[in-house]
Amino acid sequence: MIYVFDLDFTLFDTGKFLTCLPKAMGVAPCVFSATREKYFPEILFSRQYSGYEHINYLKKDGYIKDSARARKNIAALFKTIDQYVYPGADELLKRLKKPENRLVLLTFGNIRWQKAKTANIRIRKYFNKIIWTDKRKDLALAFLKKQKEPAFIINDNARENLAIKKKLGGRARVILVKSSHSRNAKHNMKEYSFNQILRIL
Repeated sequence: MIYVFDLDFTLFDTGKFLTCLPKAMGVAPCVFSATREKYFPEILFSRQYSGYEHINYLKKDGYIKDSARARKNIAALFKTIDQYVYPGADELLKRLKKPENRLVLLTFGNIRWQKAKTANIRIRKYFNKIIWTDKRKDLALAFLKKQKEPAFIINDNARENLAIKKKLGGRARVILVKSSHSRNAKHNMKEYSFNQILRIL
């Protein structure tokens, strides 16, 4: 069996992580939110957010003066990245980590930012492969068409899941994790909480 997991809002509490970024960057939460919406708006599937680029925009707009210090604070935040992993993620991945299974972590966004986010995260040890993409997830998963094993895709974004189902047809079962992105498209997919995911996989 092949298990493909999304990172943000699926195994990782991205909402909680985002609440810590304003302090690290040295701006008020309202400034952080306003500039994030301005410079990293929602696109067709998701936003390609980068904290490094955000710092550059904050300096350009006069909200911060010392961008080097902000980057150091972000680096320090990444050293504590494990605190944002959902409780139970280790339990689930450890249970699935068997010789007959392959585990893949697929994360969309600015590749430099996503690589920094996953560089020292403890759950990466469970994965046979990590895919960082700034393209569409359905394109990144096209390789599954040629695989013999059945596959599960666990992801929180409804638009992405619909595209994945269209791309792969019946080749994989797509599981939608309930989040702020699980209703971003009209669908009839069941939405699962993380605790429900623990029980069904």
